[in-house]
Amino acid sequence: MGLIKIQFFVSYAVMGSMMPLLSVFFGHEKGFSKSDIGAIMAASGFSMIISPVLMTLLADMRIESRRIIATALAISTVFILGMHFATGVWLVGACYVVYHLSYVSVPPLQDGMYFRMEAEHDPELGPLAPYGSVRVWGTAGFIVPSALLWAVAAFLPAGKEAITGVMMFCAAAFAILAAFHSLRLPPNPPRAQNANRLPTVAAAKVIFGPEGRWMCFPLIITYLCAPAYHTFFPLYLKEIAGYSENVIGLIICIGVVIEIFVISNLERLRKRFGLKRLMVFGVLCMAARFACLAAFQNAWTPIWVQLFHGPEIAALFVLPIMYINRLAGAEFRNSIQGVYAMLVLGSPRIVGSYLSGRLAEGSLSQLYTIAALLVTIAAAVLALKFNPVRAEDLAAKRTPAA
Repeated sequence: MGLIKIQFFVSYAVMGSMMPLLSVFFGHEKGFSKSDIGAIMAASGFSMIISPVLMTLLADMRIESRRIIATALAISTVFILGMHFATGVWLVGACYVVYHLSYVSVPPLQDGMYFRMEAEHDPELGPLAPYGSVRVWGTAGFIVPSALLWAVAAFLPAGKEAITGVMMFCAAAFAILAAFHSLRLPPNPPRAQNANRLPTVAAAKVIFGPEGRWMCFPLIITYLCAPAYHTFFPLYLKEIAGYSENVIGLIICIGVVIEIFVISNLERLRKRFGLKRLMVFGVLCMAARFACLAAFQNAWTPIWVQLFHGPEIAALFVLPIMYINRLAGAEFRNSIQGVYAMLVLGSPRIVGSYLSGRLAEGSLSQLYTIAALLVTIAAAVLALKFNPVRAEDLAAKRTPAA
């Protein structure tokens, strides 16, 4: 289990090197407009439709997950560096899309690997670390690059902002490290001979079946709005709140530190409050953050709204992964993660990124107001319609009658 924790750490550090400042990199380092940024992010959404489902299908059928992960990270490294050296919207955008096409399959493959290990774990060997205790290492890995880049900024000439000039090298270094480390992960077991269904089709039927559809439909609305924060919040910090790019990553990581606390205690919170209540609360936190950013545009608002970050990330990116694994059969444990990434995470990203860019071109306040309204609707649907099935009931349903 220690190896997969390290893998989560180094692979999420790739994202942590880029995501806090990516829109600033595109807007101020490369000179792109907000509409250009939205279009690039929308184009990258197509990679979430193609890559995760294909790679997790291969993992379920014939190729070892660790080799797919290593290859994806190696390709990512090349195009991360390509973004640094390229110029022009088309060339830089193409590098980002290919990077995203490669990297986006890594998290669902790692999730599938953990859940396979969990399903095959021998209880006599003692309890296995819960998913939240493993996933939190990814959160920690996301934070580290911001601290490293801030330390680099301390050695820059006074008044110079150049983190965006070195962040791609940091991302590439972590990608190479993660690629080599992934080869140390445990291999896939052979696929069962009687597993003759196409895993992707079986996974899609389960995700949008009676147990999954009323979780997925509201989440599609939230993922439609997610680019408003993940893509344009760094520009909000620089252009509206007036922060230097050298500290933007640290401000964003305030929320990620809170995320560590939430995710490391997620199993305890789930047992006390239930999965549905935690998800509804997290989606309401997302709506509240958008509403506050729209209504109170000053230097302090983007700091204190980071209090909403931990519950929001748990509701959007951790609890759903745990729940769909509950729905998965052994023959499509990897594929269900890929299909979810394609249909629920990826498809809304295309539309949401493009529309976010167009709305942000008008004003960030307008963008966040509309996002707050849509996410509030999603929370209401989730509260009224989603009834999560218990793992015990699913197990009893799948067990043949004696």
